[in-house]
Amino acid sequence: MLAEDAATLLIDRRQPQRAGREGRQEMTQQMTVPAVRARKASDGADPLVMLTAYDAPGARMVDQAGVDLILVGDSVAMVVLGYDDTLQVTVADIAHHTAAVAR
Repeated sequence: MLAEDAATLLIDRRQPQRAGREGRQEMTQQMTVPAVRARKASDGADPLVMLTAYDAPGARMVDQAGVDLILVGDSVAMVVLGYDDTLQVTVADIAHHTAAVAR
């Protein structure tokens, strides 16, 4: 996975997905925040909902809740990797966790 992919991976969730690989719908295209926001605004829907996940089980729970976007950010440094601040996290670290979330 390229660093650019990890930094821009946004998962569009119109409806909550069922648990398990066999029940999960494959994402056919990447969506951007502006595209999701525009779609929700045109539908008269609520504001965007985004939660953070760092691994596949966490992402599944967030996905099942029906959130619009899953964020994998530099806070992985402190929350998962045990660093004192976010300055120690690398793009490779974030790419690794983004790949886990995307599974």
